[in-house]
Amino acid sequence: MDPVPGALTATSNDRIDRIRKPDPQLIQFLSRYPPSVCELMMAARRLVLQEFPAVSETVNDVGYTVTNAFTFSGRFKEAFCYAVAGRSYINLGFPQGASLPDPDGKLVGTGKSHRHLRIASETDLEAAAVRRLLHMAADRADLESWPAPPKPTVVVRGPALKKKRSRAKL
Repeated sequence: MDPVPGALTATSNDRIDRIRKPDPQLIQFLSRYPPSVCELMMAARRLVLQEFPAVSETVNDVGYTVTNAFTFSGRFKEAFCYAVAGRSYINLGFPQGASLPDPDGKLVGTGKSHRHLRIASETDLEAAAVRRLLHMAADRADLESWPAPPKPTVVVRGPALKKKRSRAKL
């Protein structure tokens, strides 16, 4: 049986991982999650990189979760999509998801602008609606305000370190 055009395949996954290996800190941050969640985060990353090879990534460990955001500008605030690790699933989110057409009714959330897809298995990522939403979100990214497309980068932010207060000598 021939693979579905655009579907994730072992060959395309291997190629993506060889070209853009996941940042070691992303792997470290995800180590506290079950292997199934780590695999879903990597599968979502591969899907986005397969569709948009020139995107930059922002990896963030905020303590209660790990996120991997994708942006054309290299700036987190301009991300067009992101993956968030959960206990047994991931959310594939869209910062401007409330304004995306969603005829299949797949997007969930009640925020003013954000919407997400709950991804519980790699099969969920293979749905045509996922790629459609990714492309619509990317198409709405404001590419015209950037001076030139930057080289893809990975920015990593970890948990904030608590600052020690020094006591002034009296």
